[in-house]
Amino acid sequence: GAPRIAIEHAELRALGLSALLLNHACCLELACPRLQRLDLRQDVFVFEGISGLSLACPELELLDVRWNAQLQLKVTAPMAELRSALLEGCAALSAHMLYNLVQSAPNLEQLEMGECDGLRVEQAVFALAFAYALRSRPRLRYILPSGVKGVGLDAEEW
Repeated sequence: GAPRIAIEHAELRALGLSALLLNHACCLELACPRLQRLDLRQDVFVFEGISGLSLACPELELLDVRWNAQLQLKVTAPMAELRSALLEGCAALSAHMLYNLVQSAPNLEQLEMGECDGLRVEQAVFALAFAYALRSRPRLRYILPSGVKGVGLDAEEW
């Protein structure tokens, strides 16, 4: 498997690793109880880079992982503070990963999923709709991948 990089830090508030160029795909495990902003954007579309992201960051407010094509997302702790999840270009993102993210973030307000190839199947939309149906807060701004319809979702489309 891919090499793992684990970061455990009690006071870290922001982590910016955008355009991180790695020789090999790697998995990043974050256990940072005070982390609020995580920027893992790739400024160019590359297939190496962050392939796995494990989050134990209960105070996270912004998750930006755009254009990490191989990203496998694993949320291991509730994230009640998460407001924005920017996932555009995460081609390997599955309905299951998205479901777990939405379930762990009850106050999510912005969800970008353009160019997420793994979600361009009907079952992904149903899994997403089911996730929303279980939530008490009804409004969420979202961008779906092209070709995916948002019918039945209790959300506002931009």
